[in-house]
Amino acid sequence: MSGLLKIITPVNLDQEYHRFINSNHYHPVFRYRWRSNLTQHLKKNSPKTNLIKAILTQDHQQITNTAQHLFSTNIDPQIVRLAQKITASPPPRLRHPTITQVIKAFNKAFHYFNLDYQAVVSSQSGFNVRPKQTQKLVLISRRLNLNFFSLSGLVKHELSHVIRYENGLFNHLKRSPDYLPTEEGLATFVQDHQGSWSQKSKFQHAAEYLASAISLDGSLRDIYDFFRSLGFPKELAWQRAIRHKFGFINTRQAGGIIKPAMYFNFSQKISQLTPQQRLKLYIGKISLNDLSQHQKYIGRFTPKQIHHFFEI
Repeated sequence: MSGLLKIITPVNLDQEYHRFINSNHYHPVFRYRWRSNLTQHLKKNSPKTNLIKAILTQDHQQITNTAQHLFSTNIDPQIVRLAQKITASPPPRLRHPTITQVIKAFNKAFHYFNLDYQAVVSSQSGFNVRPKQTQKLVLISRRLNLNFFSLSGLVKHELSHVIRYENGLFNHLKRSPDYLPTEEGLATFVQDHQGSWSQKSKFQHAAEYLASAISLDGSLRDIYDFFRSLGFPKELAWQRAIRHKFGFINTRQAGGIIKPAMYFNFSQKISQLTPQQRLKLYIGKISLNDLSQHQKYIGRFTPKQIHHFFEI
């Protein structure tokens, strides 16, 4: 997914942020670093390739349609009602941790699992934390903006990705083609369902789902205004709104990349599993469809470590 991430991430986010914030009507125009050497890649016939094609041609309806297929997420009226119920009473925001506190929290988690990983501060924007497992790194953006996310929940979310990757290496398991929705659903579940601050992160993920619903017919500014109506501060509202229009040049256009809705959508599916089924998901980057192929959890880390850290 890193290849797709490079394609859909705008390169002028900081410039457009200032233009957007200083205006009541400006619609951001995103620029991308699209290269001509994508030709060979585009010969493949896959959901990911179809989404890239739609992005390159800026067919906004096709971007939405192919994204729904790739991320296995449609806007479900039943889940919309659940998200509306969760967001009906916005909770107070949490105190923002310092970068030093964030690094310390990740280092503590690395030590717990005896992982030779390093938390590194990045000048990039458009995300909070991004694991780079092949490089044994976890990137922390200087523009980190948690507010409704607790630090402990954030660490659990990102370590979920790392543990599945490391166990996949240990078990010689290839990444499943449809692993991503399960990957993010599991990480979201451990962030949203455990700990004293979990309801706040569930609130934000539910809001993201509703924002994707708004994106189908609305602009980036419509999504931003929605987040602001829920009490999101300006920078956080911008940070979350732009993710729904990644891949779009003209953000006034209707349509969305749908990926932000995938987190809350698949978290609901993960919540319906038994603790033992959730444990098995940590054997590698497998999908929910692969669960029946594995009788039990096997990995580099003990079941006790997984249960204790993620509280699954």
